[in-house]
Amino acid sequence: MSAIQQVPHTEDLPVPVPLQQYILDSDDEPTENQEKTPQPSTTMDANFTADLQFNGFHRITQVELNDLIRDLDLPKSKAELLGSRLQQWNLLKENVRISVYRKKHKDLDQFFKMERGFVDCTDIDGLMHILNINHNPLDWRLFIDLSKLSLKAVLLHNDNTLPSNHVGHSVHNKESYENMKILMEAINYNKFKWQICGDLKVIALLLGPQQGFTKYCCFICEWDSRVGLFIMQERTGLPENTWNQESCMWKINH
Repeated sequence: MSAIQQVPHTEDLPVPVPLQQYILDSDDEPTENQEKTPQPSTTMDANFTADLQFNGFHRITQVELNDLIRDLDLPKSKAELLGSRLQQWNLLKENVRISVYRKKHKDLDQFFKMERGFVDCTDIDGLMHILNINHNPLDWRLFIDLSKLSLKAVLLHNDNTLPSNHVGHSVHNKESYENMKILMEAINYNKFKWQICGDLKVIALLLGPQQGFTKYCCFICEWDSRVGLFIMQERTGLPENTWNQESCMWKINH
C-alpha cells in the first residue's frame, strides 16, 4: 500500500496526459548555430532585470586588478604571479601590464633613507600624501617595539580605520637609548609629537635609565639599581665618603 493518501481527480486536478513525442538531449557540444541566445527572464521577482546585452565573459582591467591585489594584501612577488596566471588564462584586457608590480615600491623610496643601519622615513607628510591619507598627528600614535635583533617604529591610527605605516626599522642594532634617539630624530618626532605606546622596556629606555637592567628596570627611577651610592648622594646631598655600600643599600631597600 502507498504511504500517500489517495486523492480523487477533479477539474482542478485532472488526470495527467503523457507526451506524444519525446526529444532527447545530445551529449555532444553545441555548435555555433545551436547555441542559445539569451532569453527574457521568466522569474516572478519584480526587482530582477535580465542583462540581454551580455554576450561574453568579463575581462579584468588594470584598475580592477590593482584593487584585487590590494584587497588580498599580496606582496609584489605574489601580485606578479597572480597577474601572470590571469594573463595566461586570457582573463585580462590587452592594455593590462603586470610588470608594474616589480617596481611599485619605487614611488615610496624617495621618502626613506638608510643611514647608520637604520631605514627611516624622513618625510612623513609626503608618505601620507602619496598614500591618500590625511595625516593629523593627534589621530595617530607611534608604536615602538624592540628586541635583541631588531627595532621598528610603526604609526597606528587611533580609531584603527586607516592602515598602519612603518616609519622606521633597524636590524642588528643594540637596544639602547642612543639608538632610540637616532630613530626619533630621523622620523622628526619633535615636529609631530605623536603619543608613544610600547612595552615597559621601551618606555624605560625613552626615560633614559642606566644600562644593565633594562629588562627589569624601574620606570619611576632614573637610575639603575646597581648605582646605590650615587642614588643616596642625590637624595640626601651628603658626600659619598659618609656612606658605605652596605648601609647605602639598606637605606634604599627600606
